Amino acid sequence: MTDLTKLLSDIQEALGADPKYLELTGSDINYQNLQWEIRKDSLLYFKGRVYVPDANNLRLQVLQLKHDHILAGYPGQSKTYQLICQDFY
Repeated sequence: MTDLTKLLSDIQEALGADPKYLELTGSDINYQNLQWEIRKDSLLYFKGRVYVPDANNLRLQVLQLKHDHILAGYPGQSKTYQLICQDFY
């Protein structure tokens, strides 16, 4: 099972090389008005959900976290997708 704290730390590390993160932080645009924000935990959020960069199998780890969680049971594809979308973008 994937550790959420470790996963969030890995996401935070991967943001430094992510094109979307660099675009938002390197521009003069107020990204908060565009529904993007960087919070005190240094993670990038879109509409209140953690943005997961496409790096280091992070998206697979999010999938495994939500699918394999003991409380998820056997959710199936649609339910797993809904579980992911509650917290992650």
